[in-house]
Amino acid sequence: MRGYLDRLEQRGLDVDLLAKREVERTAPAARTGATTDTGLTARQRTVLEAAYLSGYFDWPRRRTTGAELADTLDIATSTLHQHLRVASGKVFEQYFDGDPFGSSEAGP
Repeated sequence: MRGYLDRLEQRGLDVDLLAKREVERTAPAARTGATTDTGLTARQRTVLEAAYLSGYFDWPRRRTTGAELADTLDIATSTLHQHLRVASGKVFEQYFDGDPFGSSEAGP
């Protein structure tokens, strides 16, 4: 996390660490290779994770904008949005196709 904050500061952004959470993961996510178990490419996962950690998905968005995040990742804003759209689609597909609510009953 500190490395990510350092990169933001190097780009001239004023950042403060407001909270730090420790999360126990059941299986470490793959950081290398073509895809992860979610079907994401390494770059899609990097962009999605950076967006999440930077507060991009917060509502109301109080921290990072798409343009700031794209600049931090050294990619075009349109590329950022493309990676986020494709990655979130893959995550949603797994979530919804995986029956997240554990229901065994058929819907109406």
